[in-house]
Amino acid sequence: MLIWAPSSKPTPPTEYEVDWSMIASIGSLLFAVLIFGGLIAGIIWLFARSLEQEDLRRREAEARRLEVEARRRAAEAEAARQVQARWDDLARRYGPEIAGRIWRKEIWQGQTEEQLIESKGPPMDIDEKVSRAKIKRIFKYYWQGANRYGLRVMLEDGVVVGWEDKR
Repeated sequence: MLIWAPSSKPTPPTEYEVDWSMIASIGSLLFAVLIFGGLIAGIIWLFARSLEQEDLRRREAEARRLEVEARRRAAEAEAARQVQARWDDLARRYGPEIAGRIWRKEIWQGQTEEQLIESKGPPMDIDEKVSRAKIKRIFKYYWQGANRYGLRVMLEDGVVVGWEDKR
């Protein structure tokens, strides 16, 4: 059963006739291909640019990390140099045995005031009593409250004679 039949047979184009509908559809197709190709090229360009930027960010971050690492190593080397210089100075001034005791922050009877300060650092407070024959000092370390200290070192004439450690 035939539902629709053209009323007339299409006439084949002659050699001078142009099928403009065909040209229009081909032109539309070419235009679409160009637009689509341009979009694809744009997307590829954006993707390549984002990869370049990510690579640049990664290289900059690596350069910063290396710079920080170099600074840290330089600081560690400087700290080690300072520690060695301090040890050398203590050993030169007091000899290796006393320098070792100072290095371990020890207190001992007969220790001089200078050695005590080298060992424990400057006191937080000093009480001083001067008599005709002696100068008595109490060096106070590790403050714990109103006139309360964790360590009190008693000196007579610049030499340690005793200490009280309440830490």
